[in-house]
Order: sequence, then C-alpha cells, then structure tokens
Amino acid sequence: MNQERSASNFSYDEFILTQKEEKNQREVIHFLSWYGVLISVSYGFLFLILSFHLLMFKTFFLAFLYLGVFVLNNRSMVPVRPLSVMAMFIALIHTSTLGLVFLPPSTGLHLWGLIIPFFCIITIDQRDIMWSVLFSTVAGVVLVFLEWNKFSYTPPLQVEILEELMPFIRAFTIFTIVLFVSGIFWFYHRNLDKARQALQSSYERSESLLLNIFPTSIANRLKQKTGIIADDVTEASVLFCDLVGFTNIASQQTALQTVQMLNGVFVAFDEAIEARGLEKIKTIGDAYMVASGVPRQRADHASALIHLALDFLQIVDRFNAQNSHNLSLRIGINCGPMTAGVIGKRKFSYDLWGDTVNVASRMESTGIPNRIQVTQSLVDATKGAFQFEPREKIQIKGKGEMQTFLYVRKVAAA
Repeated sequence: MNQERSASNFSYDEFILTQKEEKNQREVIHFLSWYGVLISVSYGFLFLILSFHLLMFKTFFLAFLYLGVFVLNNRSMVPVRPLSVMAMFIALIHTSTLGLVFLPPSTGLHLWGLIIPFFCIITIDQRDIMWSVLFSTVAGVVLVFLEWNKFSYTPPLQVEILEELMPFIRAFTIFTIVLFVSGIFWFYHRNLDKARQALQSSYERSESLLLNIFPTSIANRLKQKTGIIADDVTEASVLFCDLVGFTNIASQQTALQTVQMLNGVFVAFDEAIEARGLEKIKTIGDAYMVASGVPRQRADHASALIHLALDFLQIVDRFNAQNSHNLSLRIGINCGPMTAGVIGKRKFSYDLWGDTVNVASRMESTGIPNRIQVTQSLVDATKGAFQFEPREKIQIKGKGEMQTFLYVRKVAAA
C-alpha cells in the first residue's frame, strides 16, 4: 500500500513538473512569435517603401506564419513540443533566405541567423535536441558562407539596392537584432528573478518546516548527510504529560471544538518550551513529550524540566479559567542515559529510546492529576533545588516495585 502511494505521489510530482515546464516553454514561444510578427511586419513595410515587392510578400507571409504559431500556442490542446520546432523552423527559413535568396550579404540582414542557435536552446525541448542541433548547424553554415563571400556572392533573386542605402539598412538590421535579443534576455532575466524569489521563498518555508520538526542541530545534520542519525546520550531528562479529562470533554464537543481546545493548550506548551530552550519531541493524542539535555547537553537538564512542568500546570489552570473547563495534567519525569536519533524515510521523526524513556512514561501513567511524579534519579539530579515527598512504592511495568516522589516546592536559596 505504501509503495503504491509513493508511486502515485511520484507520478503526481512528475505531472506538476511537466506542467510547469510546458507553461515556461509556451511563454517563450508566445514572446518569440509575437516578436516575429512585429519585426516581420516592420521589415515588410520597409521593403514596401523600397519597392521590393517579392521580398515584401515573402516577409508578410512569414509574419502570417508567426501569427499562426502565436494563435496555436494559446490553444492548450496543441502540443507544445512540435510547436516549438515549427517556430524555430520558420525562423530558420526566414533568416537564411534573406541573404541566400534576396539580399546581398553587405546589407547585414543575414546576421539574423545569429539568433537561431541561441533561441533553439531556450525554445526547443531537450528531448528534441536533434532539431536544435540541425537548425543551429544550418544557420551557422549559412552565416559562415555569406560572411566568407560577402563581396562575391550574388543571391539568385537579388533586389537592386542603392549603394547609399546600404549603411541605413545595415544599421537598421543591427538595431533590430540588438532590440530583439535584448527583449528576449529581459524576458528571461525577469523570469529568472521571479524564479529566484520563488526559490528563496520555498527555501525559507522548507527551513521553517524543518526547524519546526527537528532541533536545529539535527536539522543541520540532516541537510549535510543522508545516513542514519543516532546518538548515545549519557545523561538527559524526559517529561511525559497527559491531559486528564480530555476524552470526556471531547466526547461532548464537535471535532473542531476538540482540536481547538487541544491546540490552545499545546500551543502554549510549545511557547513555554521555546522560552526555556528545551526540545519538544512529539505529541501522541492528548499526551505530550519533552526532553532536556538532548540534542544539546546541559547541566541543569533535570531542574529545567521541573520548571517547565510547573509552567505546564499554570497553563492548564489559566486555560480552565478562560474556557470553563476542568482539565487536569498528570506529569512524569525521569533522567538517565538514552538513545536519540532520526527514523523514517519519507516522514522523518526525531525520537528517544531506552529504559529511561520507558520509566518516564510510567511516571506519567501512574501519577496523580495536577502533580509531578519523578524518580530517585531525577531527585538526585536536581541536587536539592526542590523538595519532594516519597510515595508508597508502586508497581512499574518491567521494573517491579519502585520508589517514586512527588514535587512539593522549590527550596529557597540559602
């Protein structure tokens, strides 16, 4: 089932990527074909003024072909790949025939062939690279031939041009080529700038999501390596807490009210954790797990969790007063060695394992509502900073009878 879902997601991602590529390709064809119409019409009128009637009809006909590409490009049912090949074929015929058939190379109009190799790259799909190579080769051969024979080659349908007009035609040609290329590069620069902004925005969102899921040091390690992340932690503390009465209240509410209630409490928990520099590990239903001393070690890991537990109790009290609820919080804490690491392939999870973690969970499940239950090791780790009272020994799964303690108060500094 998971493999089928992964294959389905992959196909969907491929589809989205193809759609974006096609959209970009259509934008390029749109721009090039519209420019082709404008430039062809401009030259058509120039040839009309100069009485180059055959060349004028040829140029207006090519303008009509560019317009056809422009119209077809706006119809999504027309495949974009053959359309891009068609557009560049028209451009090749247009530029190559200027110097080979109608105008002497001295006019410089054959220099329009320079655009073919460059625009084949941005217009024709990479899967049709043979067309790009073919068109670029033909354009290059024509350019080299005409430049080599600039003063000796006579086109078969050459029109007569006054010698004094040659500089003006050549200047106009160079100007329009520069204008055309500048326009295309402006278009690409604009799109590239948008792509950079979108990439930066996407990167910032990804960074934010990553840091919301993992501690900063773990997130950095994940970005730098793809192997398994696993750490042996010699000393740290773990807190589990559970909302007592949540299930009964949730059964009397709508799903939205239930999620809003749980979110109201847990968001406040998240803020308290961030303020104290601790690490939220995960939530499991209405239960909550926090660690202190992982992944960054700290000497006061046990005391920090006691202070956080007191924060949690105050948060629940405030929530009850503001919302007329009667929730209680059962809290258990333990400290000792444990294993920390990242598991999963698609949905990563940073988690903790070991006997210390299991006992911390038992401290919560066997605890008393609105009290903080801890182990002997946790009491020792706080180094007398807090007063605890012992409970009667309780049965702990996998450990037998165990002496536990309940938090009483903070010990005043001497």
